[in-house]
Amino acid sequence: ARDDGSFLDCASVSAALASLDDVLKELQCTRHGAPDAQAASGSARDADGRPFTGIDWPKLPPSLSFTYAPATANHDPKQPAKKMTAVAAAKEKRRLEKVKIRLEKKQRQCDSFAAAVAALNLPDGTVVGDFGCGSCGLTLPLAWAFPRLKFVGIDLKQQALELMDARAAEAGLTNVRTHCGSIASFSDPIGLALALHACG
Repeated sequence: ARDDGSFLDCASVSAALASLDDVLKELQCTRHGAPDAQAASGSARDADGRPFTGIDWPKLPPSLSFTYAPATANHDPKQPAKKMTAVAAAKEKRRLEKVKIRLEKKQRQCDSFAAAVAALNLPDGTVVGDFGCGSCGLTLPLAWAFPRLKFVGIDLKQQALELMDARAAEAGLTNVRTHCGSIASFSDPIGLALALHACG
């Protein structure tokens, strides 16, 4: 939306995104030289020190997945699964298909942010803030993908942040912390701000 409340058309949005892509490329070359001449350091390296080529979703620890559901005290994995009726099985199949589509969409969203972070080649230790993070947001997959950066998840819901802390601890992440409060209340210095669901 523009400042006057009107909205941009699709062509204008596409042009703006293309312009942003050019700016990112120019910024990358200005700060670090041509891509082929970049030093092998900074955030564009994975946990093993290799050049970042994208989030390896199959290797992502289970607690960092968008579909993660913690085990409940009443769940007994040794108990055999209950048999479903044909109607229930068809309903469950449709539900799982919707979950798969939603998961793929979230992964694509996160991949696009990861590509932008990698392109910036931020110095080691740069703090990245994820505003409106919820219990996972962009924070957890990106923190796993970029272990040389520090991430802080900012959200209004304390319960969601406690779950994020637990999920990060379960995965062994040490570069994640959380802050409960509004965007305006967060005043810690950060090097990069991300916001996927901060608008409400």
